Amino acid sequence: MMGSHRRLHVFIFHYFAAMVAVALGFLVPLAPLAVPVVYAAETHYLHAAAVTLGSTTYGTVNTTGLAGTLTEASANINQSTWQTFSFGGKNMWVSDATPSGATWTLTGSWSFTIFTRQTQSERAQFNFRARIYKLDTNNSATLLATSGQSGQLKPFNTYGSSITWSHNLASTVLSAGERWGVQFQALADRDEASQFAYLGFDVSARNSSVTVPNSKPVAPTSTPTSTATSTPASTDTATATATATDTATATATATDTATATDTATVTATATDTPPGPTATPTSTPLPTSTPTRTATPAASSTSAATATATSTATPTSTATDTATATPTLTATSTATATSTSTPIVPELDYLHAMTMTIGSSTFRTANTSLPAGTLAEASTSVNKDAWQNFAYAATNMWISDATPDGTTWVLTGQWTFRVHVRQSVSGPRFWFRALLYRISIGGTATLMATTAQTNRIDTVGTAYAGTVTNPITWNYTLATQVLNPGESWGVQIQVLADQNTGGSVYLGFDSTDQNSNITVPSGRPAAVGPTSTATATTTPGTPTVTPTPTTTGVGTPGPATPTPQNPAHNGNVSWRDGLPSICAGCHRVHTSPASKSLQARWPEEATCFVCHDGSGAPNIKAQFDKTYKMPITATAGIHSTAEYTTKDPASFSGTSRHVECTDCHNPHYAGKVTHINGTNYAAGPQQGVWGVAVNNTAAWTAPEYSTVNQVTHEYQVCFKCHSSWAYGTNPPLSPSGGFSQTNQPKEFNTLNPAYHPVEAPGKNPFTGANGSYASSLINGFNPGSTMFCTDCHRSETPTELKGPHGSQSPFILQGNWDRTTGQNPGNRGMPSTSNHLCFKCHDYDRYTNFDANRNNGWQTGFSQNGGENLHVRHVGNGRNKLNNDQPIVCMDCHVAVPHGWQREHLLGFDGDGAPYINRIGGLSTIDSWASSGNWDRPNCQTAMGNCR
Repeated sequence: MMGSHRRLHVFIFHYFAAMVAVALGFLVPLAPLAVPVVYAAETHYLHAAAVTLGSTTYGTVNTTGLAGTLTEASANINQSTWQTFSFGGKNMWVSDATPSGATWTLTGSWSFTIFTRQTQSERAQFNFRARIYKLDTNNSATLLATSGQSGQLKPFNTYGSSITWSHNLASTVLSAGERWGVQFQALADRDEASQFAYLGFDVSARNSSVTVPNSKPVAPTSTPTSTATSTPASTDTATATATATDTATATATATDTATATDTATVTATATDTPPGPTATPTSTPLPTSTPTRTATPAASSTSAATATATSTATPTSTATDTATATPTLTATSTATATSTSTPIVPELDYLHAMTMTIGSSTFRTANTSLPAGTLAEASTSVNKDAWQNFAYAATNMWISDATPDGTTWVLTGQWTFRVHVRQSVSGPRFWFRALLYRISIGGTATLMATTAQTNRIDTVGTAYAGTVTNPITWNYTLATQVLNPGESWGVQIQVLADQNTGGSVYLGFDSTDQNSNITVPSGRPAAVGPTSTATATTTPGTPTVTPTPTTTGVGTPGPATPTPQNPAHNGNVSWRDGLPSICAGCHRVHTSPASKSLQARWPEEATCFVCHDGSGAPNIKAQFDKTYKMPITATAGIHSTAEYTTKDPASFSGTSRHVECTDCHNPHYAGKVTHINGTNYAAGPQQGVWGVAVNNTAAWTAPEYSTVNQVTHEYQVCFKCHSSWAYGTNPPLSPSGGFSQTNQPKEFNTLNPAYHPVEAPGKNPFTGANGSYASSLINGFNPGSTMFCTDCHRSETPTELKGPHGSQSPFILQGNWDRTTGQNPGNRGMPSTSNHLCFKCHDYDRYTNFDANRNNGWQTGFSQNGGENLHVRHVGNGRNKLNNDQPIVCMDCHVAVPHGWQREHLLGFDGDGAPYINRIGGLSTIDSWASSGNWDRPNCQTAMGNCR
């Protein structure tokens, strides 16, 4: 308030100074008045109203009054993993966009207030937290921060009082068009099957909200000052005739003409050499100029005698106020990168039970925080045949915080591992080792190294040996490894026994005595980058100029990691009710025809088909009656329950090659289907299945393989059979193609120039010189999506359960992929191929409809000078001269096995050979390679010489 009074006094002073100047016949320039932009904390309420940005729909959050109708978001009650509240498929609320010409400074204390309840009153206690996102102008969401958690609360089954907590957000600025978003999460102290926690909002009594420290600043404006010269021109004439009275009547006519022209021109030049932080020259905005005009008052006449006086005054004042302000801002920013040698300081990171979810993967955390004091234990089985991962609540990796923006982490050097262990039964002796991973910003883990093993440990007792002074310790020197911004490092701890005795071995952590930990050679460097100095010359009237760097996002956030499902084969499932014994539905202890597995029926699949014929569960049996299918009936008696323990590739090669239901599903642990387009995690039916993970080391080569006890991504199940891990150098013939099976991990290798995004998001940004063509992706996919193997390999009937059980299309595909794919009725009356495989994800019309889309080259990134769409020119209206003048189809340019390839965009040449090439008259070479989204006719003019 005192600041407001001060500004008022200054304004009054300037006003009267201007009046005096006008009275003297001129105006003088005044010092500029700075008008600060005032920010204020603002409360935003959660609303059910939706806003769709790109391909993702969110709820809204703003200051609008509440609608008065209760809306509820829900989350599973789970003690192992933070659960995100969602409603109607939406799990984030986003703000309005930052106004044009403004920036939003969101730095400071955020406050979160929510109203919650649970299905059954006071059954579970919860902690809550919030995740704050930044949505750029391309609607890509980037996680800014995860708040600390609230105090623990035990809600009733009806809403009570609200719960509030705060988070201090580090320096964050939104540019014009950007938004902030928020998710709310809950973590319970127990698991409650089929029970939920609820968050109430959009009603006055349940007004869940977010208070933002600085929310909607006014856009900065430029107010040029003006200097005005006023030349009054007035004449006063008075004529009086005296009478006996002293009366003065004055008539004054004033003409006041003012013309004011304010012109402000701003020129800004900012140069950073070499590229570094953007310079932000500033100037103080000035107040608006108010020209002052003065008219000479009418004259008065006074007579000492009694008189009648007539006074005529005709003052004419002409004020010409011309103000021209031409402020010029020249900002020269010179950025000099200074190489600074940062000493490597080892850092001690403790293992914690706290979870961290990145993309579709959930991990435990490793950081410098002191142990919580409550013992957590990771465990695994005692096994002498294969290394076992210590796992805690189905999670077997601990990862660090992300590398800060503007930094890199050099992890090269000696790592030290200290673990506290015990076993449930005495006798076995153990070796230990660690696996080190790089975690991408999307949550994909890539193996960096496997440490050497410890010496055999003979003194592992059934209780922990003691205190922090005597853990099992070993070292490993990591070769050159550098993490980029947003990446994390991860570690798995493994154990190998010298005998199989049954029982378990345990790793203790997160307590002051059993504080298993890792010393990293270099930990959290401060942000170091080039320094930028700016010098600016300004004339009065210069607005603030803030060059805004372009922000590249990581893609629309996919759905949260799926919540573990309750096993489908348990007594709570309605179609199992009434059985005298749930176990006896599949097992017969004394009279089983299968002595090893105790199944009630034989062969193996007959047990599953008792229910999965549609009589008591979804009909999977019918899919195995189709033309192309997984050959579960081709072998019997080969599958062994020991495969989970041995994980021997010989079980899936040569005469032992087989597939049974339990190779892909764990019948004791499998849950319901949670297949969501745009993701690649394993969930529901794949719960509890072991698989094969990969570490890609070079493009178009087989990866390094490792086995996992529980898959986290669906492709790890498929790689058990469809990889050189299983068959080595002797690939089998594909049941549906006649070619030798290709090595699919080699094809999906993320180091390849092109691949379908099974392991990680693809390399095509779907943008070019003419803008984004991401909307050519359909059915929930976007440039940042991943995908399942079963997005392509599944029944051709959309209503049937997803999974590669069987299809009427070759290769168990959900749509045909052959030498007709891409044909369009507009191409000389050819039949439509809109139901073929490619067009489950790629818009059929965009790529094939010549009549509708020939002049929209930007739609597919392949154009004639940005105009004609060359995809529809070729596929929609072209002919292959060497292939009997047949219509051009997708396979004329792209490889016939489209998992991944050695060239960008899966482009294949005639000479590449089967099975990747199965035609003549297609591409033979490329004239010149273009960046993604900028392909033009000259790039492949010669290559397509066989087409017309």
